[in-house]
Amino acid sequence: MSRICFSPTYSAISTAFIPRPEPSEGQLRVRVRAAGVGPWDALIREGRSRIRLTLPLILGSDIAGAVDAVGANVSGFGAGDEVYGLTNDSFVGGYAEYALASAKSAAHRLASARIARMGGNRESAQE
Repeated sequence: MSRICFSPTYSAISTAFIPRPEPSEGQLRVRVRAAGVGPWDALIREGRSRIRLTLPLILGSDIAGAVDAVGANVSGFGAGDEVYGLTNDSFVGGYAEYALASAKSAAHRLASARIARMGGNRESAQE
């Protein structure tokens, strides 16, 4: 799986290959089709995030795509469902082919919503 990662020096972003992640309890694995860029990405890159993070890490939090796998104790989502939402409370993990997302932070894509807009925010997804 390809991902975009941030190096331990807080100065470089690079592409790397890692194994496809497996969803844990309460998580969805999403085949990412769009990812948004948020202000927290800049804070993380500048080393100013108040959230303790271990480097290297995968940047990105806002994602849209299709559910590929579902972790234990997840209801309402299944393989192939088109979704959008946040990856996790640390605001990381979205800039990859596959991302793990909290099922509590995901929603089903409306048929009228354009997937390319959904990596950003919910309000702009239907413009």
